Amino acid sequence: MHWKTTLLITVLTALGITLIHWVTLQPAVLKPLANGICLLASLLALLWIISAMQEIEDARERASWFLIGLSVPAFGAFWFATRALGHPFIGARGTDALFLFSFVLLWAGLLMRPGRFPDELLGRLIILLDILISAGAAIAITLQLSFPSLISIPGTAPLLRLHGLTYPLLALITLICINLLLQRITPRRENAPRALLVLGVGLQLAGGMWSVYLALSGAGAIPFLCQSLWPVGFLLYGVAARLEAALQHRTLKFDHRVDPFPSIAGLLVSVALVLAALVLAMHTLVDPLTPLEPRFLMFAFFSLAGLIALTLIRQVLTFESNRQLYVSLQYLYGEMAQNAATDPLTGLANHGYFMERLDQEMHRSHRYHHSLAVIFADLDYFKQVNDTYGHHAGDLALQKVARTLEHSVRDVDLVARYGGEEFVALLPETSLENAALLAERLRFNVSLIQLPFLEKDGRRLTLSCGVAAYPETCTSSDSLLRGADQAMYRAKDKGRDRVIIADTVNAGVH
Repeated sequence: MHWKTTLLITVLTALGITLIHWVTLQPAVLKPLANGICLLASLLALLWIISAMQEIEDARERASWFLIGLSVPAFGAFWFATRALGHPFIGARGTDALFLFSFVLLWAGLLMRPGRFPDELLGRLIILLDILISAGAAIAITLQLSFPSLISIPGTAPLLRLHGLTYPLLALITLICINLLLQRITPRRENAPRALLVLGVGLQLAGGMWSVYLALSGAGAIPFLCQSLWPVGFLLYGVAARLEAALQHRTLKFDHRVDPFPSIAGLLVSVALVLAALVLAMHTLVDPLTPLEPRFLMFAFFSLAGLIALTLIRQVLTFESNRQLYVSLQYLYGEMAQNAATDPLTGLANHGYFMERLDQEMHRSHRYHHSLAVIFADLDYFKQVNDTYGHHAGDLALQKVARTLEHSVRDVDLVARYGGEEFVALLPETSLENAALLAERLRFNVSLIQLPFLEKDGRRLTLSCGVAAYPETCTSSDSLLRGADQAMYRAKDKGRDRVIIADTVNAGVH
């Protein structure tokens, strides 16, 4: 079954439950109806999860859904035993064990979900604070909801008090598991199934907390709408499983992007719980009929103050984590920009970056009437070096030449590898005469490079250079580079290992 169909069934079920609640049928009709819906939803959700498991490739994901799927019929069997069969809601060992077992399966399934936690310390501290905030808020809510019935009302049986505290404790552990689930870094495609799963768990917790509270308060019957939160939550488990299987099957090979920050969902859960605790505290304060004793009321307010302080600390750590991430991104961006402008073999600027700088410097020279020169240099007979000694030797020679050229020019000059064994030097505010002198120095320094494999055969590296300058020999960046290139080829034609100057302003035009 397609996940959209399962979602439609879940939405229609929720709407039907709401409509039945508005109609307010007789209790004799509502009770079997609620039991039937809960049982049917449990079986249907289990069927959806099992079918999804067959399409999920990751073994850990399959194990996670297997445990979550088992928790559904276990909880449904507990509910059926306590309500449909008439077993005691509290105090029966068999149903209590089944109730606890369903939560243990759910916890194991949530904790086994794939994903990794942030590696940095700040990220782990944020996760810890989210857990503390959620746990503190849950305790504050429990204090205000359960304590009036369990402690403040005289004559409450000890066993009833114990069971009243058991479900909030199970809910607290479940909230911790949810936070750990939400804080795991996973591919973006898993965010939607994860959100549906958490929503389903939330509905199960809400329905359970409401039911236990009403039972402990002596309510004669559990409201139909309260009982119906469970089947909707179970169906959402199945929808999440089907959606995850569909998304994994469709995007497994190319969609592995992850969000760079810890999931904001963890903060949203914590803030929602804190706000709920605050609303309950304010209601307790203004309600003159509240049974909450002043000492519990003060504890609730102090706990809320602590929760707000933890939330602020969490935000400070988040800002610091984001700042560090920004610094890291800036560093990586700088590295990427450097790599994009650098020749990987020689470490010099590459052809693209040189052309960009040439246009910039020519514009500046035009504007301020400064001179600008270019030296175009080519290693002589370099193909013979590769053919005789191998490309590894040729690469070593290119690296040596690059270092020599780089160390022979000024800091404001730019030396780049133009391509193959060709190099260019961009010389701002340099006249044609000075550029020719520098080219002679480059040629001489390259001839002094010591390479054992060449010296063994009595050979050395030589350089043919062409020099052009603005405004002496050219009027544009294109003619400047073209003039130096053609001068270099004339140096090749005249015997190599020499410097030739582009001699006219129209050099390279014809």
